[in-house]
Amino acid sequence: APVPAGLRALRVLVVDDDEFNRFVLRRMLPQPPLTLAMAVNGRAALDAAAREWPDVVLLDLEMPVMDGYEAARQLRELERAGSRPRLLIVAISSNDDRATMERAIAAGCDDYLVKPASRAELLGILAQERVERPAERIPEESEAVLVDADLEGTLPGFLGSRIELLDEMRSALAGSERLAFKRLAHKLTGSLALYGFGWASAQCRALEAEAQSGEAAALEARRAAVRAHLEKVTVNFRRKESA
Repeated sequence: APVPAGLRALRVLVVDDDEFNRFVLRRMLPQPPLTLAMAVNGRAALDAAAREWPDVVLLDLEMPVMDGYEAARQLRELERAGSRPRLLIVAISSNDDRATMERAIAAGCDDYLVKPASRAELLGILAQERVERPAERIPEESEAVLVDADLEGTLPGFLGSRIELLDEMRSALAGSERLAFKRLAHKLTGSLALYGFGWASAQCRALEAEAQSGEAAALEARRAAVRAHLEKVTVNFRRKESA
């Protein structure tokens, strides 16, 4: 997507505990005119903001140490206490339910994007130009996955780490640790969506929704199907058109 004409030079703080999510967001955001900083959780975000006050915070919600809700509240407190310029805080989460969105706004977020937010959507918010989100189509399991060429070098490490998370899910389910199972499914939902693995992301979203009440055998079958999919799926790379 082209860079909007109205996009100004902004200091943007990206807050996400998943290194692959941070990498994707870094690749989406043009430098210049933007200047980026990264933080791995809400506590680190507060420290980074205290060192250099950003203009924008892109904030994941589900993180260890300090989640995005508490980080948004404390960022607003820092803003008021120090008479600092008002932040634009944008929550970015794989949760698409109204309750989560309302909780994020109540905590101090200005806007909410559902992963995988497109580059056009993200830059539109930063340039204060509203971009309509296209209707989402969940691909078939057999469809090839289309990944941006910029992510090609990180793909082996990404897929290896996602398979490790799926194996952790199996252990959590076997140990009746349903909350841990749900958290892992949530993490997979967002990161798989950002990389373009739509079918796998949709399956993990279903696993997250059914984590507490689902039949163990059915959850395990779906989890195993996602793992098998990641091991065999065809990946094609989207190359940028030459000027």
